[in-house]
Amino acid sequence: MADHGMITTPREKNVFLGEELLKYLKFPPTGEMRMMYFYTKEKKAKELIDYLSDRYSKRFEIYPSKQLLSEGYFGFGNKNLEVEHRIGDYVLLAKDNYSFTYTYTGGEQKLLGMHGSLTYEELYVPLIFV
Repeated sequence: MADHGMITTPREKNVFLGEELLKYLKFPPTGEMRMMYFYTKEKKAKELIDYLSDRYSKRFEIYPSKQLLSEGYFGFGNKNLEVEHRIGDYVLLAKDNYSFTYTYTGGEQKLLGMHGSLTYEELYVPLIFV
């Protein structure tokens, strides 16, 4: 039984992010390696988006968290009051089979498979009847 699918993420398509992001963020990103949440410092959102776009264009999409929440990306119906505090100000969605790792220590290991973004393989889980 699974609650999500997985996608193979080759080592060469993993982007390691580090302390340079902290000049735009209140604290390091949270979330998954294919769906990161950014809590931006006041008036630093555009700079963050420009920084990421200049270095890693075509590897991700980034959206205001409230937009994805209102469009139903986090589900429909009654929402928990804490959800807006847990998804940051912006959400980075990795494209194709790219992934992003924030280097807390420099010793982070790269996983061979990940989940969290919106590819077909990650969204759908096959159901097999035996």
